[in-house]
Amino acid sequence: MRMTETELQERLVEYLEQQADWRERKAEEYPEDARNASAAHGLHELAEYVAALPATDARLARLFAEYDGYDVAGDPLDEFAVGAEAAALVSRFRFDDPPTESCAAFLDRLAGTMAEDREIATDEEVAR
Repeated sequence: MRMTETELQERLVEYLEQQADWRERKAEEYPEDARNASAAHGLHELAEYVAALPATDARLARLFAEYDGYDVAGDPLDEFAVGAEAAALVSRFRFDDPPTESCAAFLDRLAGTMAEDREIATDEEVAR
């Protein structure tokens, strides 16, 4: 059973908050490295931004078109699932660079990365 846009949006927000919480724990573990706190703050900001978007937002529609978080029976996975490159992109949001990229621009980049991850996964399946 496919999830609605609202359900996907809620799962994405949860995923971003989990990533932010992880970065906060790393900031406590490594207080001398300000990048973790910066990334945590950025991820919370991104989660708030996504939560405030209408479920019909074009950026979310593009991102969710690339979402493949369903098992072989077509049921949704327990958590928002992204490929390796998309996961790395999210985990490093505002970690290395000054916060110059807008949340909107990041969502566009994330959708593109999710498309690339999906293409890689499809190519790997075909190669088997």
